Amino acid sequence: MSIPLYSFLFAYILFLIFFVIFYILIVYHIHISASYTIFSFFITFFVGTCAILTFYFTWHLLSDVDWKKRVVLFENNSMTLFEKPAPIPLDENVPGTQDEVNFN
Repeated sequence: MSIPLYSFLFAYILFLIFFVIFYILIVYHIHISASYTIFSFFITFFVGTCAILTFYFTWHLLSDVDWKKRVVLFENNSMTLFEKPAPIPLDENVPGTQDEVNFN
């Protein structure tokens, strides 16, 4: 089973939409409550600057990605629920894998 790589891009875009909405709500709340302090300005400016830098570096790093590739989650030839797994070959040179071991 595999999924296209661009499905992760859609999830990231959805996260960005929620982030921008919450950031706008924060700025709106600061404006409505009239809490124009230097601390609220500094924190809002710091979070906004970090977010813009993160978005820029993410865009820069993801610009060369081939979004049509597929991510393999499960192999198609993996064993199913009804198949018996292949026996594991035992190495005769490793102690504890031979029948002569006494557990008394």
